[in-house]
Amino acid sequence: MIEFKTDQQTINDLNLLPKHHGDISILNYFNSTKTKGGYNALIHLMETPSNDIESIKNRVETIKFVGQLKEQIQACLDDNMLDIIEYYLNQNTVTLRDNFIDALFDRISYILKPNNDYYIVTTALQYVGRQISNLKLLIDQAGSDLPEFFRDLQLELQQITNDENLIALLDPKRKKLSFRQINRFDSLIRKKHTELLQGLIKRTYLLDAYLSVNQFSENSEFHFPEIKNLEQPVFKVNDIFHPFIEEPVPCSFELGRENNLCFLTGPNMAGKSTFLKAVSLSVYLAHIGFPVPAKSCELSVFNGLFTTINLSDDIKLGYSHYYSEVRRIKETALNLKSHKKLFVIFDELFRGTNVKDAYDASLLITKGFLKSKKSLFIISSHISEVGEQLTNGGLADLKYFDSRLEGDIPVNTYQLVDGISSERHGLAIVKREGIVELLEEG
Repeated sequence: MIEFKTDQQTINDLNLLPKHHGDISILNYFNSTKTKGGYNALIHLMETPSNDIESIKNRVETIKFVGQLKEQIQACLDDNMLDIIEYYLNQNTVTLRDNFIDALFDRISYILKPNNDYYIVTTALQYVGRQISNLKLLIDQAGSDLPEFFRDLQLELQQITNDENLIALLDPKRKKLSFRQINRFDSLIRKKHTELLQGLIKRTYLLDAYLSVNQFSENSEFHFPEIKNLEQPVFKVNDIFHPFIEEPVPCSFELGRENNLCFLTGPNMAGKSTFLKAVSLSVYLAHIGFPVPAKSCELSVFNGLFTTINLSDDIKLGYSHYYSEVRRIKETALNLKSHKKLFVIFDELFRGTNVKDAYDASLLITKGFLKSKKSLFIISSHISEVGEQLTNGGLADLKYFDSRLEGDIPVNTYQLVDGISSERHGLAIVKREGIVELLEEG
C-alpha cells in the first residue's frame, strides 16, 4: 500500500502545529488533553494521516464512541500517576528478589535509610493496580458492541487480569501491599508484563487524545466527513470555513465529478487563500480521522496532499521566489508520478516572475495537471487570461470569488461563483490608503 504523502511546506501552510510557543495552530482547537502523554499522542495522530479507509473509519468510530464514556475515561487520566508508572516501567534498576529474606531486608533497609528506587517501586505498584482497575471498569461499562480500539484494549487487559499471581495487586479493595508482596509483584511485572503494561499506558494516552477530539467536535461547527474508496477522485463540501477567521462566511464547493482541476480567480482580499487553506485543511483532517470545518464533507481517499500557499524565497540556498516555485512544481510532478492520487493546491501560481512568463508557464503547467485524472487540483491566479484558455471544451472548472468596488471600497461576498473574475482592486486599495498623498507631501 502507498503511504499518504505530504511535506513540510504543506504542514506549514495548514498551520497544523505551532512553530513557536504561543503560535495559533489547528492543534490548539483539538487539544483539551489532561496528560502530557495524551498531548503527545494527539500530536502523533495529527502527524500520521492514512490512505487506508478502514484505519480511518476505525479512528472515527473510536473518537465518536469515547464520548459515551467521558467520566470513566477521565478517571484513568491522572497525569502524576501515569508519569510514575511510566518511569517505573522504563527504569533500568535491578528487580527486587522474590523471596522472604530479601524482601524483609529491602524493607528494613528502606525504613532505616529511604532511597528513591524502592519508593518508586512501592508507589508505582500501587498505581499499577489502581490504573488496571480503572481501565477494567471502563471496559466493563463500555458494553459489548465495541470499536476495534476498545476490543484490543479489552484483550490486553485480560492478559493482565487473568494472571492469578496478580489477583492481590489488582484487588480494588486492597489498601496497602506487604513488604513480601512488593518484591513478588515487582519481580513478576518487570520480568513478565512490562511490555504489556507499557502498551496499556500508551492506550490510556490515546484515550485522552481521542476524548479531546471528541469534546471539540461536540462543541464546534466541525463535522466528521464521509470518506469513500472511489476510483474517481471526488471532493464535495457544504458550508466550509476556516477556523482562524472570527466570523467566517461559509461557502460550498465540489470538484471531481466532471473536472479534476479548478482554476480560481478573484481580486486581492476576496477570500481565495483562506478558501484554499480551508479545503486543504479539510482534506488533511479527513485522512487523520478528525472532523473538518464544514457542515458536511464527502471525499474519496487520496494518497497525499501537497499545497503551495505560503511559499517563500530560500535565502540560504540563494533561490529566488520564481525558482522556488519551479522547484515546488517539479517536486509535485515527481509525487504525482509515484503516488498517483493526490490533492494539489497552488495559490497564485508563478507570482515570482513577469506577467508574460507567468501566463505561459501557468497555462503550460495547468494543462499538464489536467492529464492526471486520478488527482484533484485547485490553482488560483490573478492571470484571468489563463482561465479563458481553459474554457474551450470545458477543460477545467472555472470559479471566482465575487467582489465589486463601491467607490474605492472593495465589497466582498466571499462566495464562489462560476466563471472568471475580471475585477482589479489593487490600485483602489493603494488609493484608499492615501499612499500617493503621503508621497506628494514628502
